[in-house]
Amino acid sequence: MKITFVVSYLEVTGGHRAVLEIASRLVTRGHDVMLLYPARSILSRRNTVLRRLGRAAPERLFIHNGDELDWYEFPGRIVRAVDLSPSAAPPADAVVATAWQTAERVARFPTRAGKRFYFIQHYETWSGAAARVDATWRADFVRIASSDWLRRLAEERFALHDVHVVPYGVDLDCFHPEPSGDLRPGGPLRVGFMYHVEAWKGVADVVAALDAVSRDRAVQPVAFGVFAPGPDLPDGIEYHRAPSREELRRIYTSLDVFLCASWTETGPMTVPEAMACGTCVVTTDVGNVSLWSHGGAGAVVVPPRDREALVRALAAVLDDAEARRRTAERGRDGVQEFTWDRATEAFERILEQSS
Repeated sequence: MKITFVVSYLEVTGGHRAVLEIASRLVTRGHDVMLLYPARSILSRRNTVLRRLGRAAPERLFIHNGDELDWYEFPGRIVRAVDLSPSAAPPADAVVATAWQTAERVARFPTRAGKRFYFIQHYETWSGAAARVDATWRADFVRIASSDWLRRLAEERFALHDVHVVPYGVDLDCFHPEPSGDLRPGGPLRVGFMYHVEAWKGVADVVAALDAVSRDRAVQPVAFGVFAPGPDLPDGIEYHRAPSREELRRIYTSLDVFLCASWTETGPMTVPEAMACGTCVVTTDVGNVSLWSHGGAGAVVVPPRDREALVRALAAVLDDAEARRRTAERGRDGVQEFTWDRATEAFERILEQSS
């Protein structure tokens, strides 16, 4: 099949990682896969105004996306169009929108672009007006959601009963326990998390939980992320900015506990990655967490936005090394079935049966 995945830009995000993991494996399975993105940012308000001027708007005034995918080795083709206008749509058997902004544009693509699919990875009202986001869910697409939470939302909010589900996988070739033995250095217990600037990622809850448990325990906070560390991070934190995948694996394996406090999420990918690395995970019950942890057997799971429950859960595993070991072992064993190869096979089957 000829398959076009349409993305907003090339920078690293969890959603783009998922797209590339699946698209790359579709290439290895013999498909002709293209990654299409706009030169002009579709997220910029300035560009929205300039587009209304048509050809009268000088190109130099537009905000442009970067032109290099430097964080992932993609084996397919990457095409940079000026804008995601209907004329930019290449001929294909299938075209896949990957966020609400791309879905708005793919919905207007001509039939030559192929059967339209929408890989729904979040309810993205945090990045756009609810009316526009909702309109993309109702548009004429074959919908593929990345979690059962999104499928249920489609049923409850939009009365859509035909949404396919393809949960995120984990790269077990990359994320696994340290072959040379335990990397935990001893001393203070190391608690790690992913740093993000969006409030719904729950960083404020993580920081509050770390502050609470640190009052009567020696704890070393460890964080990683693509953003520069902000003033909301605790003093004395060990921060890793934009680590490589190998560096990220070594971070996970150096931790006593990985902590995730997202309020709403379709993944989060960090949870199965940490589990695959043999690290005890304490996480809120969002997205695919219940699936990956087999109903909470392979992680300590608490309700979202419940700081007291988060503190209790974190304190309990910090105080019980054997509980950490058992949880980590169950998590590592249980996540082995959730591979990107399995996700790609499911995605491929939907593309072929629906096109």
